[in-house]
Amino acid sequence: MTDSEQIRATANRLARLYCELWSTGDVNIVGQIFPAEARHTAGLSQPWGDFITDLRKNFPDLSRPLEEIYIDGDVMVIRTRMQGTHTGGSGFFKYPPTGVRMDFPAVTAFKIENGLLTDEVWSEYNLQSVEQDIAAALVTDYLQSVWGDGNADVLRTHVASGHVLHLNGRSNAVEGRRRLGIYVSETRTRWDEGVFRVDECISGGDWGERVAYRWTAGEDSAGESAAVSGFGFAKLQNGVVTEEWLQMT
Repeated sequence: MTDSEQIRATANRLARLYCELWSTGDVNIVGQIFPAEARHTAGLSQPWGDFITDLRKNFPDLSRPLEEIYIDGDVMVIRTRMQGTHTGGSGFFKYPPTGVRMDFPAVTAFKIENGLLTDEVWSEYNLQSVEQDIAAALVTDYLQSVWGDGNADVLRTHVASGHVLHLNGRSNAVEGRRRLGIYVSETRTRWDEGVFRVDECISGGDWGERVAYRWTAGEDSAGESAAVSGFGFAKLQNGVVTEEWLQMT
């Protein structure tokens, strides 16, 4: 076998095992493809086994099918897909389950040395955009469940105990999760019950820490207005909403 054929055979083996690691969560594979000191470059730069385990807590059906391999000298580039459904909240992303589905192309380049993947030269699988989608889904679920359905139980999973709601630019604020529940309940009595919708919810360019939303509520019970609408901004930390700025029009 020529050197070129040997490198290709090694690359094919490593690429297959790498994708199997992501798709099965079998951390025994880590030692077969990485040196002991290897770390994943995203997030907290965790050891590979810890990173995969944490990510699969959020996406138990995570898979990463291999689509193409390109080899240039001692550098291997692989094209794959990242697929999975967000159903957990205790792993890499600290959010309650949202059902967000990820399915996008991913490209990664590794240097091969002594039969192992030694340096992650470059990667493009945008976990940041996934967290933005999860954050927007969480805020939408919170708003629709609490404001639309009157389900105060969602406050315990989606909102911090020390949550602060700033209203219409006023100096006073609604402080605390319990008071937020009372305020929402009192406000909903002015609308046709259940008539509430989130028109738009967009996460900012960070790791899901800020979300903007626009909403519409039903007819005022006094008949003074056909509808109430507004917009707001939510700040998230550790997977829950900690602070909001709400403007009603």
